[in-house]
Amino acid sequence: MIGSIFLDEPTHHYSCADIFQTVSMVWKDNESGETLVRLIQEECGPHIRASIKSLEGKYNDDDPSVFLTCLEEYRVDFLRKMEFLCSICGGNSQRVRGQTLGDILLMLLPSQLSLASELCGKVLSKILQMIRDQRSGKFVDMTQLKSLMEMFHGHYLHDSLFFGKPLLEGTAEFYTAEAVQVFEQSDLPQYLKHVKGRLREEKEKCQSLFCFGMFMDEVIAIVEREFLVVRASAIIEKGFVTLMDENRRADLGIMYRLFSEADLLGHLDEALRSYILDTGRKMLAQGSSSLADFMASVDQICFASFLEDPSLEKTADECFMELGLSWKDRFALFYGI
Repeated sequence: MIGSIFLDEPTHHYSCADIFQTVSMVWKDNESGETLVRLIQEECGPHIRASIKSLEGKYNDDDPSVFLTCLEEYRVDFLRKMEFLCSICGGNSQRVRGQTLGDILLMLLPSQLSLASELCGKVLSKILQMIRDQRSGKFVDMTQLKSLMEMFHGHYLHDSLFFGKPLLEGTAEFYTAEAVQVFEQSDLPQYLKHVKGRLREEKEKCQSLFCFGMFMDEVIAIVEREFLVVRASAIIEKGFVTLMDENRRADLGIMYRLFSEADLLGHLDEALRSYILDTGRKMLAQGSSSLADFMASVDQICFASFLEDPSLEKTADECFMELGLSWKDRFALFYGI
């Protein structure tokens, strides 16, 4: 009957009810259930390999779109057939070594695809190209991308880094180049907003695309490294003082959250310390009476932009004490006493 299912031959002459009852008896014994699954896998294998072989002949390097459409259509048809096969072979409630029958059947396609190394390589190249295009702002059929990636679901492909290694290498290459370009062409607020947007986009892809999700931590770490970690000092120099002077609380808030997520608050702490001491000393040298106003402005930024971060507030306290404003002075100014 499995052959008839794969060949789309009529199955009305089979009694699905009788098959289901017979198979249900087999599932009562764990060892017999495992044997049944092996027989199903052995029977399905040649049919899947034949289909993959047929698909390989439709690949055209100059225009892979026809092949990708055929591959996607085959996957939809495969899922339909496996759902039917599962329903007559005991249903998805049956398990072998922790895996449901449905999951075992769905893994037949990835496991057979993994043996077709040339085809896998071509599909992988197309997937990576679609990811690059999407990051570059070009139109990409995300439904097709998701479908292609789901074909490579499975422990073999994950453990062998078949997908993960080139994905992470491509991600690093793309964002290394983009970070340099955006940093050179943008002011600090624009740059920070771009980084925030990129991190949001990558997290959304990790949540919607299964294969992406397996490498979420690594992908996000790459984006943070290229945009933030390797140029943390340059980001501070690019405009931290200006943001503080102009009381740009929203932009400072973005910087704080980005630096916090990338474990870079040490850089922000040093920048805040230098800013308070340098600005305060200039005011004292000039005999300015606005030191209290300056302190109030910094306090407001610490509250609104830095989310009352204890380490940054401690740094601000220490700096203003060094400038001659005690904690009591700050308390009185803050509450208008």
